Amino acid sequence: MTQGQSDRDELLQYLLESTSDGFWDWRVADSSVYYSPRWKGMLGYADDEIENHFSSWEALVHPDDKPAAEAQITRFLASPEEAYSSEFRLRCKDGRYKWILSRGKVTEWSTNGEPVRIVGTHVDIQPQKELELSLRLANQALEKERAQIQLYLDTVHSIVIVLDQEGRVELINEAGARQLGYDQHQLLGRNWLDTMIPADIREDIKTEYFKVIHGDTAGHPYYEGEILNARGERRLIGWHSNFLRDEQGHVTLLLSSGQDITKSRRQERDLAAKHQALEKANNLLERSSSAAKIGSWEVNITSAEIYWSPMTRAIHEVDEEYTPELENALAFYKEGRSRERITEVFTECLETGKPYDEELILVTPTGKEKWVRAIGLLDDSDPEVTRAYGLFQDIDDIKRSKLALKETAERLALAANSAKIGVWDWNVETDELSWDNKMYELYGVDRTLFTGAYLAWERALHPEDKEQTLVHVRNAIEGNEEFDCEFRIIRPNGETRYIKAGAITIIDESGQVQRMTGVNFDFTTEKLYALEQQKAREIAETANRAKSEFLATMSHEIRTPMNGVLGMLSLVLRSKLDDGLRHKLSIANDSAQSLMAILNDILDFSKIESGKMRIDATDLSISDVFQSCALAMTARAEEKGLTLKVDLSGLQDDHAIGDPVRLRQVVNNLISNAIKFTSLGSITLYAKQVRENDHQWRLTGGVIDTGIGIPSDKLDTLFESFTQVDTSTTRQFGGTGLGLAICKNLCELMGGSIEVTSTLDQGSQFEFSVLLGVASSSEGSVPGEPFGGAAEEETGLQWPEQYRILVVEDNRINQIVTEDMLEDLGLECDFADNGEIALEKLRAAADSSPYTFVFMDCQMPVMNGYEATQHIRQGEAGEIYKDVPIVAMTANALKGDREKCLEVGMNDYVAKPLDIDAVETALKHWLHTEAQSITAQ
Repeated sequence: MTQGQSDRDELLQYLLESTSDGFWDWRVADSSVYYSPRWKGMLGYADDEIENHFSSWEALVHPDDKPAAEAQITRFLASPEEAYSSEFRLRCKDGRYKWILSRGKVTEWSTNGEPVRIVGTHVDIQPQKELELSLRLANQALEKERAQIQLYLDTVHSIVIVLDQEGRVELINEAGARQLGYDQHQLLGRNWLDTMIPADIREDIKTEYFKVIHGDTAGHPYYEGEILNARGERRLIGWHSNFLRDEQGHVTLLLSSGQDITKSRRQERDLAAKHQALEKANNLLERSSSAAKIGSWEVNITSAEIYWSPMTRAIHEVDEEYTPELENALAFYKEGRSRERITEVFTECLETGKPYDEELILVTPTGKEKWVRAIGLLDDSDPEVTRAYGLFQDIDDIKRSKLALKETAERLALAANSAKIGVWDWNVETDELSWDNKMYELYGVDRTLFTGAYLAWERALHPEDKEQTLVHVRNAIEGNEEFDCEFRIIRPNGETRYIKAGAITIIDESGQVQRMTGVNFDFTTEKLYALEQQKAREIAETANRAKSEFLATMSHEIRTPMNGVLGMLSLVLRSKLDDGLRHKLSIANDSAQSLMAILNDILDFSKIESGKMRIDATDLSISDVFQSCALAMTARAEEKGLTLKVDLSGLQDDHAIGDPVRLRQVVNNLISNAIKFTSLGSITLYAKQVRENDHQWRLTGGVIDTGIGIPSDKLDTLFESFTQVDTSTTRQFGGTGLGLAICKNLCELMGGSIEVTSTLDQGSQFEFSVLLGVASSSEGSVPGEPFGGAAEEETGLQWPEQYRILVVEDNRINQIVTEDMLEDLGLECDFADNGEIALEKLRAAADSSPYTFVFMDCQMPVMNGYEATQHIRQGEAGEIYKDVPIVAMTANALKGDREKCLEVGMNDYVAKPLDIDAVETALKHWLHTEAQSITAQ
């Protein structure tokens, strides 16, 4: 083959690539076949996804078409003088099959006349194959016209039929039956739609037919449709139809006369197809240069004249009058590499005939830089070469997009590498998995040993994480969730690593996941740290639970004996005693009270430290809180010769919403400290308030003393836990060093703070602030106990005659203390050592003399107080006791104990060590209420 022929082939190839048709070039000897990018793109493949070999075509041909297609090739090779033409289906990348028309011709022969090279085109004819002709049925013939129809049938050679409403053949002429390969009597009475209509269009035809029969749509006087003859051949019939109606206008029969137009329509289609193909080719040639932004050029080497096509001028952005010359044509290229390169390759092309294909930058007259593809060939068809020609293509948008994509990819790769992120891509259909370099590094896998398959990744999963991870993968493929999960892998060296993975799914036209692209991130260090933190938290939580259990046990075990000590001391001190004995007992009582204060401080601090301290919100009287605290401390102050003053002139509204117990605790602690550390002078308690907002007061309270003062270097640590000014303070004044720390935490929990100013040997001022809610009315109620109802202060209140008290307590000393307290209050009681015995006693007394009040200890053997209360509320001790007052009497004082008592059905709560005043208050409220209830009954 001459160089000129080769150049023309290449030019032809370039021109064909600009059309929508594919191009193939088959070298018969070695079965190599060049498939153009358009050929492959028709099937959805990229240029590098189909090997240029005859076997690639064989693999893509539909199995049903393969024998005929191969036979067609064999026949062509046997008679290669004829043009090759064949229709078959090829498999697209997405799995669908597409009809292709392949045409070819031998372009090169061997010396012995055998075909050496065959080239051809590849045309997508899928739309033509999918066209189906639809049958349209219309109106039926009138029954009363049958005689006239029969006369007409005997004189025509068309297919004449009469169908009833169900589509059965009422009448068919003999000539028409013969045309269809039937005897006339074979078709009479048969259903025309089921017998003569091809199966693939039958349902549509029947649907349309019945719509016409029932008047849902109008029929067509003329339509063309396919039927099957007796040999099963499809024939195209042109039908003229009329509908016969009854007197009511309803269609009763369809009369149709048909002509077999199969041959004529085929000829028309063939002619139209040829005309269309020719017209399409012309249009493509005209539009291809514009659509693809491709222009042509030619240089007459002898005269140095240059021709530019209109598109070439448009690419260079010059008008139609512009006359290109060789020198100024090359000057359009950007100075530097582009101009140097085009000069080099163009000169080489003229001197040696070597073609060129370069991507370079043009600079238009407006200064715009534009990427172009420049192709040049030398016409060597004539021994005396006189011209060079080629193409220009504007590729600026494509080139800049590629460069931007490349730059983005490089940046992403750099970012992924810096962040130790591996990128992977999995083809779900082929099961092929590809990794970037970082993935091999993350998984510790040698690139040369990796199979590139999904199974290789699956084998690396940790056995314990495998099942759940694969569930995430399946859910992502099925579209149920995004792939975002964590799992462990085991590297080939046995090392376990933690991986965080995420991916996006790529969906094909049918909605199926075709590919998954994602990233892997090794977060082993972070995960191990998190696991260590979790373990540390669990250890800390275990320790906290153990501490809480210990404190609960300590509270119960200390309070139980302290109940006996304080209870008996309070009872004795209520007796008539000489001054000396009363003084000694008072010292013992103060010591016991100090011990209880220490226990309460430790328990409060524990609750604050664990975050379990609760701040309640209830109506309160600010003046009552401050005055009651001052009143309680007055005796202690007077014993030391101190004056205790109260200044409440700064209050604007006495009623507010807050926690009176915790507010009282702060005030009591500050007054107690002031008395403790002041020997001479006075102590002043003050309170003032300002409006914080529409819903809150800012309450400021403080205590000023004339005591020993605090050194300035100790002020910063004063509110720390277990801290006092120095060790001598503890020895001289006692205490745990927790009081101020508790005050600080309580103030902060109530939205405030606490501060101190002090001068050594002159005194101190402790000032705190808290947030209180604005009461709904200035006439707010005075708060009672935080858990039970308000104490009823009724002077001279007598115990009801109909009362009976049951004390459920397992400790003998506590039984004695309780009995003595009740006796001192003028009351009697019965005892039960545990909940089970209490139920028995309640049942036994239910009818004759029922109990009207129950003191219930919580921690008891056999059956504790919680269980016993639940049984009572469920009526297991008798219906009469379902609402009997039950007051908890327990040594438990931690957060949750009061709530637990309420939850099981108790009415109130009295903490141990028992205080006779608290016992009296509970009895006055609940025993008096129960007496009123009994009287009402």
